[in-house]
Amino acid sequence: MASWSIDPSRFVKGAIENIERVRKKYAFDVFSLVVKATPVDTGQARGAWLPSIGQPEDGVPGTKDKSGRETINKIKSVVESAKGEDTLFLVNSLPYITVLEYGGYPNPPKNGGKTKEYIRKDGTKVGGLPKTVGGYSRQAPSGMIGRVMAQADQIFQAAVNAVKGGGS
Repeated sequence: MASWSIDPSRFVKGAIENIERVRKKYAFDVFSLVVKATPVDTGQARGAWLPSIGQPEDGVPGTKDKSGRETINKIKSVVESAKGEDTLFLVNSLPYITVLEYGGYPNPPKNGGKTKEYIRKDGTKVGGLPKTVGGYSRQAPSGMIGRVMAQADQIFQAAVNAVKGGGS
């Protein structure tokens, strides 16, 4: 009769726990990167990302979050509370979010929408550029979700490596 060097039930339990840790790390990293990739003008687009479990949230929060920290903290809380095979969602219901993702701003920009101008310490003038180029936000010329998901394999592998290495 064969003997096991580790109790099979302990092995299975550990494997399931590691899968869960990878899944949560991956979800947190993807969702956080989407928030960070979201263009910032007033902060409303970043603050409107709503994480949830089981079904997508609807509605548009009035939160403005220029840094994205508050939204990322909400994501962390939701992801950490997920159990087993819970489905995680990240939704943004702002009417213009699809334009930020897929383009469609007027080209050339209406009303001469430009970035703020300022003078650097070395005297160089910067800014004053159009906020959009070719119908896309200058801050997210290839969208947010598509850009992050183009890196999905690398993000997943980083999550696996973090769990293997003892990270979370």
